[in-house]
Amino acid sequence: MGQATRAGRRALASICGSDRSGDAGPASVRPYLGIDLGGTKTALALVTRAGEVIAHRRIESAAARQQEGLLAACAAIGTSLARESGGVTAVGLALPGPVAGDRRRLLRAQSLSELDGIDLVAWAEATFGAPAVADNDANAAALAEARFGAGRGARIVCYFTLSTGIGGGIVADGRLFRGAHGLAGEFGHQKVHPHGPRCGCGGHGCLEAVASGTAIARRAAELAARHPESLLAEAEFRRGRPLTAALVAEAVRAGDAIAIHLWEEVGEFIGIGIANAVNLFDPECVVLGGGLTGSAELFLPALQQELAAHAMPEVLPSVRVALAALGEQAGVIGAAALCFAAE
Repeated sequence: MGQATRAGRRALASICGSDRSGDAGPASVRPYLGIDLGGTKTALALVTRAGEVIAHRRIESAAARQQEGLLAACAAIGTSLARESGGVTAVGLALPGPVAGDRRRLLRAQSLSELDGIDLVAWAEATFGAPAVADNDANAAALAEARFGAGRGARIVCYFTLSTGIGGGIVADGRLFRGAHGLAGEFGHQKVHPHGPRCGCGGHGCLEAVASGTAIARRAAELAARHPESLLAEAEFRRGRPLTAALVAEAVRAGDAIAIHLWEEVGEFIGIGIANAVNLFDPECVVLGGGLTGSAELFLPALQQELAAHAMPEVLPSVRVALAALGEQAGVIGAAALCFAAE
């Protein structure tokens, strides 16, 4: 680790320490810059230590990548935001994939492969002139929801992000629990269907392989081929639209029996996954976030049934399952919150 980087980490620890003790000073009143990097969209925001977003900007990642480059676009917008606020206390980065043990770079990011291996913490510190920290986006969202969202007030929070893939994070006493290798909370890669379909990780029957948006689309295509009477196979219903989780949800609301069965199956698998987390971590709150929760009312009954069937009865009555409260801002708020939690 370079001398400048060590100095940056010491500065960040000092800032966080003085802010908690209530010291006044130029840095203590400046907001934090949160950057949530993603393959579809990238968001930047100025966030106060209370979790309040005071300025927010969004970038269409694909367009930025084709023009000046995503990091260059982030540098321009982030510098403008920092200038408007008279500088920033620190910079937090939420990264779209597993991160290296030093939490400075992505191990792999299929959606932003050009960022693989880049020291993004060093880039942020050099670009914005402030100390920086980074973690994966699921951990950042978990921290945001635990501190400022649906999990606020709970000592132990397990966060599930249900989207194209499935990820998660664990927050204990306001801090992320990362495990020995920084990979704790990968709830999408627990086995819930041992002889189920192959997962992108190489295993079989992972929660992600049977209950993610990608898995729902794949399963819908299989069912449409076997059940031509279903809306999932009906050209008039689909109107040229690809089979996606959102389209399956639409078919459920239209009363299609095949789609209803599929969505209930998804709820059952998620319920088993949550029960496993409850039995392992004894949380007070489990928070569900991500795009699939926009149709949560369709799978919550099956989820709750499986959770009740598989969670330890001594633990279950005190566990609250809640939908995420921060919406699309969870990533940038969580990115900023990484700065608060840094040591």
